[in-house]
Amino acid sequence: MPPPHGSTALRRLARAAGVADAYSASGATHRPPDSTLRAALTELGHPCADDEAAMRSLRALRRRPWTRPIDPVAVVWRGAAASGRGTHVTISCAADVRPRLRLTLEDGSVARLPAVSWGGRVDLPGGARRRGTVALAADLPLGYHRLTLDDDRPAATCTVVVAPAHAPLLGDARRWGWMLQLYAVRSPASWGQGEFRDLAAVTEWGARHGADFALINPVHACAPVTPVQPSPYSPTSRRFFNPCYLHVPDVEEFSALAPDEQERWRTLPHGLSPDSERIDRDAVWRVKRAALWRLFGLSGAPRRAQLAEFRDERGAALQRFAVFCAIAEHHGVPFERWPEPLRDPRHHAVDRWARDHEDVVAFHAWLQLLCTRQLRAAQERATTAGMAVGIIHDLAVGVDPGGADVWSLPGEFARAMGVGAPPDAFNQHGQNWAQPPPLPDVMRARGYRTLRETLAAALTAGGGLRIDHILGLSRRFWIPDGASPSEGTYVRYPAEEQFAVVTLEAHRADAIVIGEDLGTVDDRIRRLMRRRGVAGSAVLYFEVDEGRRRPASRYPRDALASVTTHDLPTATGWWDGSALVLREELGLLVEPRAVAERKLVDEHDSLLELLRAHDCLGADDGDVRRRVLAMYRFLASTPTRLVAVALWDAVGDPRPPNVPGTVDSYPNWRLPLAVPTPGGWQPLTTTDLEASAAVEALVAVVDR
Repeated sequence: MPPPHGSTALRRLARAAGVADAYSASGATHRPPDSTLRAALTELGHPCADDEAAMRSLRALRRRPWTRPIDPVAVVWRGAAASGRGTHVTISCAADVRPRLRLTLEDGSVARLPAVSWGGRVDLPGGARRRGTVALAADLPLGYHRLTLDDDRPAATCTVVVAPAHAPLLGDARRWGWMLQLYAVRSPASWGQGEFRDLAAVTEWGARHGADFALINPVHACAPVTPVQPSPYSPTSRRFFNPCYLHVPDVEEFSALAPDEQERWRTLPHGLSPDSERIDRDAVWRVKRAALWRLFGLSGAPRRAQLAEFRDERGAALQRFAVFCAIAEHHGVPFERWPEPLRDPRHHAVDRWARDHEDVVAFHAWLQLLCTRQLRAAQERATTAGMAVGIIHDLAVGVDPGGADVWSLPGEFARAMGVGAPPDAFNQHGQNWAQPPPLPDVMRARGYRTLRETLAAALTAGGGLRIDHILGLSRRFWIPDGASPSEGTYVRYPAEEQFAVVTLEAHRADAIVIGEDLGTVDDRIRRLMRRRGVAGSAVLYFEVDEGRRRPASRYPRDALASVTTHDLPTATGWWDGSALVLREELGLLVEPRAVAERKLVDEHDSLLELLRAHDCLGADDGDVRRRVLAMYRFLASTPTRLVAVALWDAVGDPRPPNVPGTVDSYPNWRLPLAVPTPGGWQPLTTTDLEASAAVEALVAVVDR
């Protein structure tokens, strides 16, 4: 008779391999089906078609400390908060071999190593093996170093990450700043959407009113094809930027155009003016692509030399990304539809194609140079204007399955899986973001190079980083292709090692780090966040203690506090009930509307009680606008070091930027900042913000 929850051998293998055969979510225990476990284990490289295969894989996994020549990664923590245990790297080799070890530091020098301390010996089918450890000095310089083991077969390498004990800390000062969707914040000079120049203008304006940061949506790259992917959280690559945010007249070659041609480019076609009610990304890209290609043709020798230096500095990662973009413009996306030889970046046909289209490849590399420069200029303008932090970038949790990163990094992703989240109170069907998760063993074997490149890109022009769903550094919710989120399960990741990469990259950029730790987050990740100086998140909607709304005094100190997020109702939409009506219209309610309305009334009553208890709101004040101000007055009274003010709350826009669980039934990521009028919606520009009495009133609340 089979066990009550499927194969015992399969579940033993799952537990050993870091695949959850049971997990808790929303107060209940869930056990994924055997089919999910088999799919996840197969992607991880553990064959398990039947019980016999599962037992063979389990035995192989248990022998790994003896059969693997060297640990793929080791972490040395530096500083007062570092562990006093010291770091040892385990090595293994044939019993009759005397291995040679070499520690090459990041700068190319070689560090001395102590002798290997040998331990046990075991007889395996392939011969006797012995195992030992080598100690790493506690005073190694910060950086990524290589410990190489040579035992007369192909050398094996351990990446030694020497990291500061924590990321740069928030300090004692309490600061506030804006939270905004950059594409939605347009100026009169914008080409259809918010741009890097608009970001600079918003930060300067914010600094004049006391703001110390601007938290923006991810500006990761999207595929350079139409229809343009609207979601900033489903990029083609997290290691590069989206050129749709470029302000074309700021490109230095623009001044080389004749005055009449400059004027022609500045005359925006229909749909790109700042008063349009939707962000038309397809139109934006078509116009900008044509203009930028024209300017690229005007690049002189000095600019070409700068581009050559930039390409050399960014190396193979930029080259593959630029080649992907060039092929995608010709063959479309996803890359699985390309001619078969072009689907693998290692195929000689790809090199030949790149040589034949070098001008287009160089163009896409040039766009990344422009993005980097305009973003750095925006950060410089922010700090020069007085912002203590400046731009805080948002790091998306994953990438498009048919995009540049997955194509560029063959073998690094679980292609038959999607990342998501189990059902919870706000998303009762669960979520499947359809993004392939990275394979933890491959990440380790490659020394976290992709994570390093991703973080370095996000921190190249900013004072902070918000990591969306930071739980992903500890575990990710895998959903097999064709399955529902309720059939998914968690897969464990090496959190300590990834935190070491985060703290090292943050240290090098002198940037603060914030983790979005909402929803189903285990205590392990929060302990690591506290230990490593990564601030948490506190969203007013969710902050409760034993079923009651948390008083201001009990809010976390080291966190970013906000009323809402990009995936939740705006403050106005929550109070006036339009967010609930919208969910019903979109078919997202899983309970009768009357039940949902009663729950919302109870939530309103409990928050009103809290706001009045803290003298943030009068006893009989039913005005929605005053309630919104009271929410931010409350956050300003907490000890939390960072308070984020949603720009849509400041102007009173009730529409959320995104409604999870929808694609085309709601204009996700396409709404410009606007206010309701009797005739529809009135889009706002940066000029309108500067003259807005509503914005001024909210600033007065948080900047006191």
